[in-house]
Amino acid sequence: METEKRWEAVRGAGHAGADPRAEPAAPGAGPDGMDPSVAERATPPLPGPEPAAAPRQPQQERGRRRVDAILDGVAAMVAEVGVVGVTVHGVAKRSGTAIGSIYHFFPDREAMLSALADRHAEAMRIRTEALRAEPVDWPALSAQETVRRFLAPFLTYFDAHPDYLPVIRAMSGPGGVTRRHPELLMRVIEVAAFILRERRPDLTDEEIGARATTIVGVMEGLLSMTLRPVPSARTQLLHELERALTAYVAADDIEAAGSAAARPGPRRRAPREH
Repeated sequence: METEKRWEAVRGAGHAGADPRAEPAAPGAGPDGMDPSVAERATPPLPGPEPAAAPRQPQQERGRRRVDAILDGVAAMVAEVGVVGVTVHGVAKRSGTAIGSIYHFFPDREAMLSALADRHAEAMRIRTEALRAEPVDWPALSAQETVRRFLAPFLTYFDAHPDYLPVIRAMSGPGGVTRRHPELLMRVIEVAAFILRERRPDLTDEEIGARATTIVGVMEGLLSMTLRPVPSARTQLLHELERALTAYVAADDIEAAGSAAARPGPRRRAPREH
């Protein structure tokens, strides 16, 4: 009789899959019978960076100008002493801003660096969209001209903003993907893929994606090396970046010419020699 009562109690509670012969859980226990506090202690937290505190958004034009001046000061300090050397006092001195005004908008240095990364991300978004929208006859360009047109908006921006690469790298996690703006790298890859697709419509999406990722990977790797050398060495590295990508695109053109020759029908217009 006692056993039948226990079976009825289990069926009435609707615990599908529960073992009716199991001992009842202790008061306050979870569905697996474990005290929730014990479960929390047994489960280690997932690793990950602490998010920067959100800055206060200026509501008036005067406030926006003040924030821009503060971020200009952060950028100047990064260019001078690197990301690790950024301090609120140093930014205040370079931006001509009272420390109290800085803390009014930014709770700490991490918030300032994050806001600067946001500003760079928006600028890069504008440049990638503009490059993709340019009325360029990409198939008609030589390999060298193609590479120069592709690199120009990025290298021009990096030269004008020497803080960009250090700030973006400081925001990066494993694999070099920025934690705050993971879309940055993908936008550049998408532009490279767009150009390749214009020049090589015979390739599959997988081939286009792999080659665009290779181009941007080489670009990212060599640009990261420019953070250390003296200016003359940096100039040489940028020259080598153009040479490496030109050779890669030229090899792609040779492959395209061979594929076109092997196929019957109208031939694809060959790019001009550089």
